[in-house]
Amino acid sequence: MKQAWKQDSNPALSDSQLIELSDKIAQSAKYKQLCKATILDIVRKEARRAGTKAELEGRVREKLHRVAALYLEKQRSAKLKKLLLEVSESGDSVLIEKACREILATHASTAERLGELEQTYQKLWKITGVPASILDLAAAFHPFGFRWMGLDPAKTKYFAYDINADFVELLRSYFELDKLNAKAIFRDVLVDPPQESADVAFFLKMYHCLENREAGSVLPWLEKLNVDHIIISLPRASLGKSERSVGLRYIEELRQYATLRGLPLSEEFSPDEHFLVLKLANKHS
Repeated sequence: MKQAWKQDSNPALSDSQLIELSDKIAQSAKYKQLCKATILDIVRKEARRAGTKAELEGRVREKLHRVAALYLEKQRSAKLKKLLLEVSESGDSVLIEKACREILATHASTAERLGELEQTYQKLWKITGVPASILDLAAAFHPFGFRWMGLDPAKTKYFAYDINADFVELLRSYFELDKLNAKAIFRDVLVDPPQESADVAFFLKMYHCLENREAGSVLPWLEKLNVDHIIISLPRASLGKSERSVGLRYIEELRQYATLRGLPLSEEFSPDEHFLVLKLANKHS
């Protein structure tokens, strides 16, 4: 039997009640492709601030929209899945590369990088060294740029994590198509940090999204990663004035974090993106 929701202004909801609400939201058409751990994490955090069931559900849906709006386009995923199937059947490397660029162009985060893909990775590898292993955290469509990274597809271990099941399915199809030594993993890396170790981790244009979920959550989370370098980026040109000021705050936060811990921090720029490359101590070897 379902537990009755308490209706007073500040209900003490049990964990089973929070799970019940999380399951309800996860079963809705809008959010069913999202990782259930993400939804439950947001429900539990927003429960500290909400007074009633209705307020809590409203807060959770609003937070989910802010955090995951770009991940919820079901129609786009179906179209891209069809595109991958078509190029896979053709076996034509030129068509595969064209499809990868098409897919990168459909997501605002990766579309901004299209004009200088090779140059971007060359700059980053000068800082980190050419990696033999990569963790792509909250990957979205970024791994479709693998062909421009200048890495050995058979020898480079690549782990891509995302909270959208449709995106993970697309990545698995692509990894098989291009015969990469790669895995696409359906996981919320904030709730369940990767156990895998790597030379480099990508965390691109997602810092502000995780901070939107829970302010102050990213820096402690970084310390759980078993990597030599983490490449963090924040958008530049696509942000409005107020968002740019928030981005600058995060950049300064990372600089202070590196200074306090004595960690080397390098910075690179493109017209649309600010990269901060942090060398983590006593990590992957």
